[in-house]
Amino acid sequence: MEWLGKVLEFLKLPLKYVCAVAIAAAALLFLPQQVLQRLHVAKFVSEFDAYIGVVLLVSLVLAGVGGASMLWDAARAKLRLWKAHHVRLKALRALDSKEKAVLREFFLQERGTLLVPTDQPVVAGLVRSGILVLDSRNLYGPRLLRSVALAPDVERRLTPEMIDLPTGEGSEAEVRFLRSNRPGFMQQSE
Repeated sequence: MEWLGKVLEFLKLPLKYVCAVAIAAAALLFLPQQVLQRLHVAKFVSEFDAYIGVVLLVSLVLAGVGGASMLWDAARAKLRLWKAHHVRLKALRALDSKEKAVLREFFLQERGTLLVPTDQPVVAGLVRSGILVLDSRNLYGPRLLRSVALAPDVERRLTPEMIDLPTGEGSEAEVRFLRSNRPGFMQQSE
C-alpha cells in the first residue's frame, strides 16, 4: 500500500514536473540501445520497461488533462473579460445625466484621476458597472475620498458627445449648463 501513497504524490505534482517525467520516460523507452548503454541505463530499462511504459502513459494523460484544464481556465478568464467589457460599453451607452456629469469632470479638469467620495450613489454605480476603477491605495479623509480613473477601454471609447460636452468653444448657454450641472461633491471638494 505504500506504492499507492507514492502514486498519489505523483498525481499532485505540478504540470511542468509531470511533463518532465513523461519526457524522461519516453526517452528511456525510445532512445536507441547504444545511447542507453552509454548512459548506463540499458539494464535498468530492460528490467523495468513495463513500469516505464505505465509511467509514460500516466504522465501523458496527466499532462494532457492539466494542459486542457489550463486552456479551459484561460478561455473562461478571456470570456469573463469580454463579457465585462461589453457590460461596460452597454452601461456607457445608457448613462443618465448625473453619471455624465461625473464623467465630464475628467475632461473639465483635464485629469486622468479624480478624488471623489465613493459613498455617493452615482460614483458607486459607475464603479459597480466598471466604468470607473478605484485606486484602493488612496483613501483620504472622513468622507472616504478615493482616487478613481476611467477604465482603459472606456477611456478609449468615451467621446465628449457621449457626455454632453461641447466640442470646441462652447456657447454661453453651454458653459452655463456645464457649471450648473456639475456634481455637488465636486464643487465642494475644490
